[in-house]
Amino acid sequence: MSFFKPKKPIKNKVAVSPARHLETVKRIISCFVIGGRVRYIVDFEETARLESLVIGYNINGHLVFQKNQVVSDPDHILPGFTLLLEDRQEDIEYIDCFSILIPSDIGEERKLDYQTRASLGRRGPFAVGKDFSLMSLNPDRENIRLNAEVKKNILLKDGIHAGHTVAQLDVLMGSVESYELRDAVRVPIYVAAKISPAENEEYSPAYVLDISEKALRFIPNPPSASHRWIKNNTKIHINVSLLQGRQEIVLRCVVILQRGNEWVANIEKIRRQGRFVEFETIDAMELKIALLNTSMENELSTKSQ
Repeated sequence: MSFFKPKKPIKNKVAVSPARHLETVKRIISCFVIGGRVRYIVDFEETARLESLVIGYNINGHLVFQKNQVVSDPDHILPGFTLLLEDRQEDIEYIDCFSILIPSDIGEERKLDYQTRASLGRRGPFAVGKDFSLMSLNPDRENIRLNAEVKKNILLKDGIHAGHTVAQLDVLMGSVESYELRDAVRVPIYVAAKISPAENEEYSPAYVLDISEKALRFIPNPPSASHRWIKNNTKIHINVSLLQGRQEIVLRCVVILQRGNEWVANIEKIRRQGRFVEFETIDAMELKIALLNTSMENELSTKSQ
């Protein structure tokens, strides 16, 4: 199924059996978590690509604004789930309608160029009937994308978002599909490295586990309490050991994500002739080749021993 075409999508919903609606909605809720960021594209125009937040859901006419209001059977025996509303519990055994709520008054569209804003029309991106592509942004679990249509705009009169207007995006159930968040291919490797805070050179051993044109994943060796200085947004230096006779590669990175004992860091600069310069595509391509060769050489050496 082509997700971004045609420009003017057919309005009729793709048939999905009622039994599958419940599972589809639970899957959507697990990926589009309340409070989580979402990427959206208006009218399938790639130039109108923006980010927002999931504020809540409309489930069978019930507005939900807290993720703990949706309770599923932990043993996965019962197909439905329960909504914890202010005055009662509501068992959901079928899906009559399901919508995702995102703010429509924070002015994200002002980031678009004039021509793109003009193409959205006088009423803007959240006019009733507008078509949306929504993509979840979860770096450490499944991501899905789906198509939706603006049903209406709601002015919230109470709650933590009182005074804001949200767009109710009715989800087209048959459009839900998985997608890979990363837009760059990761190359799996296993290469020795050294890591240190950017402000000093107190290096400790590590391994680089994979690399793309924008980021790398590494693990301290061994993971220990001495690495508690590694946190999100920490700037670090990573010295990568290549094949014998090749100079060390020194990268300046910023940590963006922790997964257990592993960390993901964006590559910002590379050291050349004693100074750091911007990390460019040609550097990434050269580095991926060098690290892949080093990883293969290390593997062959280990097997021969």
